[in-house]
Amino acid sequence: MKELWHSKALKTNTTLSSLNLSCNPIGYEGALALSEVLKTNTMLRDLGLHSICVKNRALVLSEMLKANTTLACLYLTKNSIGKEGAQALSRALKVNAALRSLHLEGNTVEKKGTLALSELLKTNTTLKYLNSNKIGDGGALVLSEALKVNATLTYFSLNGNCIRDGGALALSKALKANMSLKYLELNANKIRIKGAIALSEAFKVNSTLIRLGLHSNPIEDEGALGLSKVLEVKKIYGRY
Repeated sequence: MKELWHSKALKTNTTLSSLNLSCNPIGYEGALALSEVLKTNTMLRDLGLHSICVKNRALVLSEMLKANTTLACLYLTKNSIGKEGAQALSRALKVNAALRSLHLEGNTVEKKGTLALSELLKTNTTLKYLNSNKIGDGGALVLSEALKVNATLTYFSLNGNCIRDGGALALSKALKANMSLKYLELNANKIRIKGAIALSEAFKVNSTLIRLGLHSNPIEDEGALGLSKVLEVKKIYGRY
């Protein structure tokens, strides 16, 4: 099995800092072997596991994260980690102090998974980049509560999450309190006029956000007008 050979190589390698195993159907044994090696590997910084059909492998990887002290970026996009995987990763990152970037786009983490990520953000002091998928307004609400107290996250992507005005209102309240977030991506959601205006009101008091992604949202002329008024007085790079 190729993934077993990869894990054996990592035991002795002293130079490799980035490994991309994306789009490979890695089995449970391969994921377990890789995780065991990475518990003690101190060289690897970036690990790409995009579209590998993770599923219960996320539980194995979460155990690795509890022990690993150097991995900074983990790509788990377009897998099927589900709520159990999101919960396991969240528990691991309460212990892990090295990971800076976690990519979960294209995973259905559901309500319980989103809640676990929210609780993580309330206490984690190292994670700077996070994205999630299919959380809806309910997920946006619980994550917004976490953003009010989180002081380290700088990039948050919630593209294509079926977020409506209710979720945008919750996020706008969080932006009034959050002083660390610089990039917020809300592209391809269902935010309308009310949500766009709420976000524009938040910009009046937020002093750190420099990029907002709002393309493919039905904000209409009125929503765009509300944002443009803020852009007249603040140097914010907005996409809408």
